[in-house]
Amino acid sequence: MVFLVIISLVFLTTSHTQASEIYPTIGIPLEIVQYASVFMVSFSLGAWMLRERYQHTQTVKNKQNFSTISWRDFEELAGEYYRKKGYSVQVVGGSGGDGGIDLIAKKRFRKTIVQCKHWKNKIGVSIVREMFGVMHAESAHRVVIICSGQFTSEAIAFAEGKPIELVDGPTFIKRLNK
Repeated sequence: MVFLVIISLVFLTTSHTQASEIYPTIGIPLEIVQYASVFMVSFSLGAWMLRERYQHTQTVKNKQNFSTISWRDFEELAGEYYRKKGYSVQVVGGSGGDGGIDLIAKKRFRKTIVQCKHWKNKIGVSIVREMFGVMHAESAHRVVIICSGQFTSEAIAFAEGKPIELVDGPTFIKRLNK
């Protein structure tokens, strides 16, 4: 793959004068060679990124913890999990204000909002209450809060009997490994 990228970069950086001397001998117009080079670079980088993402996901699953990944990777893992479960997933969260929603997962006309918390501390009741309000404001059917650690007993008590699912780190690892 590295070889393809290097060859593609050579084709892209070859001046038009040099190319007019080289490429006619193989009978391919310079523009086609340059477009093919851009495609090869893009394809190679895309394949590399997918391979890295897969290997990183496998590493997280094998280590049984989330300490080695960033908050963004944690959100992406949650999105991947819901996609594999047959949901269509819209990524909402990011570095800016996301209104408490990281993902919107839809399946069979039911809207689930997902909040991911990649925190070392326990998730308290205030977060769960906030997400319950967001769920109503967004006309969602339920809310799922996935954290890399644990929830406080107050948070668990508040969620009982409500359309709120709390998924702690160990539970999420088990689900990813199914």
